[in-house]
Amino acid sequence: MFISLALACQPKYLFLDEAFDGLDPLARLEFKRGLIQLQDKGGTVIIASHSLRELEDICDSFALLDGHKVKTYGKIEGELSQLRKYQIVFPNSIGRDDLPFECLHYEKEGRVIRIVVRGDTDKIRKEIDDLKPLVVDEIPVDFEDMFIYEVGERGYIK
Repeated sequence: MFISLALACQPKYLFLDEAFDGLDPLARLEFKRGLIQLQDKGGTVIIASHSLRELEDICDSFALLDGHKVKTYGKIEGELSQLRKYQIVFPNSIGRDDLPFECLHYEKEGRVIRIVVRGDTDKIRKEIDDLKPLVVDEIPVDFEDMFIYEVGERGYIK
């Protein structure tokens, strides 16, 4: 009820905290539509949430807070365009130290590695190809992935 009232008032600024909690899928969809309409009419919506997949659909900018400080911020699309996730199969075992670039994330299972990297896509892809992999698959990175890898840089995730 309060959400409907807030959207009906068409405020210039709307601040929400965990706005999607407790909403069923249809209510979430209608709520997102209402937020988009508010933004289209010049309103600004600021949402604090852990439901990152929900936010990716409707937000263009973000700020990642860590210990009451802004760790990083920017345009979601711009930041996601800097990250690449690859699943690579090598003919022999490759360790993290064998890669000629820095990884935000590295997993190894046999001859298969999964990495997340930031930087020049063409340069990184050439460096991967120079290692003579058998298979290279690029996997999409979403906003929730980005959050996990940013937090992982701090050592919370191994």
